[in-house]
This record gives sequence, C-alpha cells and structure tokens, in this order.
Amino acid sequence: MLLGKKIILSAIIIFVVVFAIYLYHQLSRPLSEDKFVQIYVELNLLQTEPELSGNSFSKMKEEIFKKYKADQKDLEKFIQDYKNNPEKWVEIWRKINQKLKEKVESN
Repeated sequence: MLLGKKIILSAIIIFVVVFAIYLYHQLSRPLSEDKFVQIYVELNLLQTEPELSGNSFSKMKEEIFKKYKADQKDLEKFIQDYKNNPEKWVEIWRKINQKLKEKVESN
C-alpha cells in the first residue's frame, strides 16, 4: 500500500514540475515577427486617430496588447533582440509597410 502511495505522489510531483516548465516556456516565449508586425501596425493606426485623448489612447493600447497577449516590455525586448540584425529589420519593415498599405487601402 505504501509503495502505491509513493508512486502516485511521484507521478503528481512529476506532472506538476512538467506543467510548471511548460507554463514558464509559454510565458517567457519571445514575440514572433508576425505578432510584432500586427501589434506595431495596430498601434501605428491608433496613433493616427485624432479623436483619441490620452486616456482613450492608453486604454486602446492596452486592449491591443491584451488581444495579442503581449505588453510594452515584449515589444521592447523584440526591438532589442533584432537591433543588431539589419537584414531582419528590413524584412520586418517591409511587412509593416505592406500591412499598413493594405489597411489604408481597405478603408
């Protein structure tokens, strides 16, 4: 009987540890290029809204971050990580420009 309890307890501990590691990796995963582009485009378009006050802008900005499960720190980390890779930056800006063009043309 004691051996059965030890096995069950060991299995529970292993499950909890594996789950904690999984959650840690999910939460610390860096922003993807596509997600960065989408967030950047939406924030850029938000800045062009003349009727938004400071509070409204901040609230809408937080909604965008919530939508993509990101925050300002994620954007800053992405920028820092890509700062020394000009080829990647060129590609990212090409994607941003294309998305902005599509959004403007659709309105």
